[in-house]
Amino acid sequence: MTDIITRSFHVNITVLKFVGLYDRNRRGIVYKIGTYFLYFLTIVLTILIVVKLFVGENDDFDQWSRSLMYLNTSTSCHLKFIPLMVNGPRIKKCINFFGNKRFAPKNNQEKKIIEDCVYICKRNFFIYVSLVILLEFSWSIMPLLDEKQKLPADIWLPAGAKPVLLCAAYLYCSAVIFYNGITTTMIELILAGLPYHATGQFKILKSNLQNLVPDLPQNGTDSIIRFEDADKVLRKCIFLHNNILYFIAEFEDCFSWTLFFQIVTTTLGLCFCCLGYVSNNELRDAIYLGPWYRYDVKIRKTLLIIMERSKVPITLTAGKVVNLDYGIFTWALKTSYSLIAVLKSF
Repeated sequence: MTDIITRSFHVNITVLKFVGLYDRNRRGIVYKIGTYFLYFLTIVLTILIVVKLFVGENDDFDQWSRSLMYLNTSTSCHLKFIPLMVNGPRIKKCINFFGNKRFAPKNNQEKKIIEDCVYICKRNFFIYVSLVILLEFSWSIMPLLDEKQKLPADIWLPAGAKPVLLCAAYLYCSAVIFYNGITTTMIELILAGLPYHATGQFKILKSNLQNLVPDLPQNGTDSIIRFEDADKVLRKCIFLHNNILYFIAEFEDCFSWTLFFQIVTTTLGLCFCCLGYVSNNELRDAIYLGPWYRYDVKIRKTLLIIMERSKVPITLTAGKVVNLDYGIFTWALKTSYSLIAVLKSF
């Protein structure tokens, strides 16, 4: 692995190696067993949450929402880990593709383009990881601030669990949540960074195509440029273009399902945000379907006030700017389809 990839994804790859999701074939059997053991621990937490949802007697809507959101996120994590565990060598080759010496910069302009790509990857890493660590920490200390919530995740525990078991469950939930969050973050940053490096190579290709003959004199604009003058640079452009297209095809084969799971779980997250809107609209139907005609005037007036208040839409906002409702849900689907149509047209 050469300098470009090392400088862009060194921490990402180190973390994935540590948890056993990168370069597994060169490790021993103990290392591989440890990888599957960590994966098993994450699945156990998900199972315990599902069991609590079905057999528990918790009617707290907020807790149900948190559990469903965590199940949505954890399922995405499990599905993202599988390709790295099953198709490790090919994914490693894809990640290191632009680390080959043939993609090393040939001049100062190419060096600047690559340096910009490396800088963007590092910047995104710092911002994204900082936010994830902050969110993971906030999620873990929530039980310490909220008396109703005993654990970071609402899992099933035997009745009358002792403090020692609760403490162990707290540490277990916190560790698994941190593992899922950090590991998924490392994968997502690589998924975002590799296409950006491909974009950088396209910029280099564009620059080379605009300057097939670097030493072309400024005067004599009517003179014909012979093929022999641009042959060497043109061959390099064709070679670079073919390699970029090969990388894109390889990237799609390696990470297509991972990206699909990301889109599906994000869409499901938007669906959960619409849940309050649907529940609020159902209040009017529930009142109308009841025996309201048998109530006295005071009850009818009270119900009428409730019906009027239920007309006010209940929506969550992202950043206090974007409403997470059916509008943004349908917009996300339409935009995704439009982008796919545009990309297929090229």
